Amino acid sequence: MNTFTSTALSGLAALLLALSFPIAVSAQTCPDGSDVAGGTIAFADMTGDTTSICAGDGQADSITVTLTGATGDSSVYVITDDSLNILALSPSPTVNLEGAGGGTCLLWHLSYDASLGGAAIGARADSLTGCFELSNPLTVLRGGVAGGTLSLTTGGDSITICAGDSIDDFFEVVLVDTVESNSAWVITDTSLNILGLPTGPPFNLEDAGPGLCYVWHLSYSGDNLPGGTMVGANAADLTGCFDLSNQIYVTRDTGVNCVTTAVEAPLNPGTVTLFPNPTGSTLTLDLSDLTSGRTTIQILDLTGRLVEQRTLDAANGRHAFDLSDAPAGAYLLRVRNDGRALTRRFVKQ
Repeated sequence: MNTFTSTALSGLAALLLALSFPIAVSAQTCPDGSDVAGGTIAFADMTGDTTSICAGDGQADSITVTLTGATGDSSVYVITDDSLNILALSPSPTVNLEGAGGGTCLLWHLSYDASLGGAAIGARADSLTGCFELSNPLTVLRGGVAGGTLSLTTGGDSITICAGDSIDDFFEVVLVDTVESNSAWVITDTSLNILGLPTGPPFNLEDAGPGLCYVWHLSYSGDNLPGGTMVGANAADLTGCFDLSNQIYVTRDTGVNCVTTAVEAPLNPGTVTLFPNPTGSTLTLDLSDLTSGRTTIQILDLTGRLVEQRTLDAANGRHAFDLSDAPAGAYLLRVRNDGRALTRRFVKQ
């Protein structure tokens, strides 16, 4: 086994060396007779030392490693970026990197005795001190996607137009918090059947006929659109590394049913706080600053299916939602209060 003084490794040189040999302190750092070995790790369900995941799509990205040949009083699994900055420490050989965003990370097993120093999030793996040894690294390439959050430029997420009256019905949207290699726009009906793939805003649904449709932003990784992204297909059947934003609700009236275009006013974002996000089993909604008017709270999945709804005459305070039986994935929280609305996206792990 090759050993190197940990202080001698830095920057890119440390990374290149780490990919070929375990990082370890020199033998004299450990007490006489101590037996510390980082061991060898491998992916439990795949061959090779590199894998790829889709981080940000709301689906769990659990990775399990196997360990052989490790010795020492204590051990922990270490996750670093490709510059050896420590991102996380895990006692378990199974880690979930769904919320990690895009980038590259390295997984290690660390064996050590009580003299270990510097093993902390934000520190560097090549600056550890004491009697320790790191295993070989495994590489995880994280394709980062996030569909983002959509709203109308006029506020809110719902609009009513008069279709078929020979007057264009252009509307603009604002997109924030997106992470993407590439993106597209998708219009579906309420059953998620894809009606159109416009190039981008502004959108004009004058010729669409009556009904309710959804406008989405699609973030995806790679050079090609997710599998199934075509008019006539269903957005619930898309495949690949992608994430959809919340939807903009467009009600298309025609004829005598037409009314003056109506846009739901935005609710002050400061009045709505939800945590934790991502959440495990319980989502808490803080509406302490929402002190007047009737409030409707809805939780929907990305297909628009209603998971839970509450109507409150006095909403101010905290409200807990039990999501222990809800499948893992992305959800939308909609809060309506006195003609104002706000939509927030969260992830159930």
